[in-house]
Amino acid sequence: MPEQPPTPAGPTELQDSITEENIEVMVHTFYSRIRRHDTLGPVFNDRLEGRWKLHQENMVDFWSNGLLRTGRYFGNPLIKHRNVKTIERWHFAEWLDLFHDTLKDIYTPDVAEQIHLAARRMAGGLTHGLFGPISSEEIEGAA
Repeated sequence: MPEQPPTPAGPTELQDSITEENIEVMVHTFYSRIRRHDTLGPVFNDRLEGRWKLHQENMVDFWSNGLLRTGRYFGNPLIKHRNVKTIERWHFAEWLDLFHDTLKDIYTPDVAEQIHLAARRMAGGLTHGLFGPISSEEIEGAA
């Protein structure tokens, strides 16, 4: 039987600060949505089948480090993504859209935008590292 993701409880009200607890909700909510997404789901599911729990734990550490400077993440996202043969440049725009929708469901608008800005920077770096320079249209589309 395939590994099933935990169902996040989700906050009852929008969060106005970034905490370890709501980072965990954010990650689990987002990857639950990724798994069901028409185009992103197959990319992630093929790569992470049987390893979703570990991936989500790593992503909690990644975002904890990126947003709260906890020093809990030591990986290299560019190398990890280089090993995903089915990833396409345009997947990053879809990833950002879905991530932004998730943020708006968890955080107040100001906090959601703060996290989304960090995500756009990271996605831009990965896109550039994997596929070359980013066009002005891509930058505007991710805003």
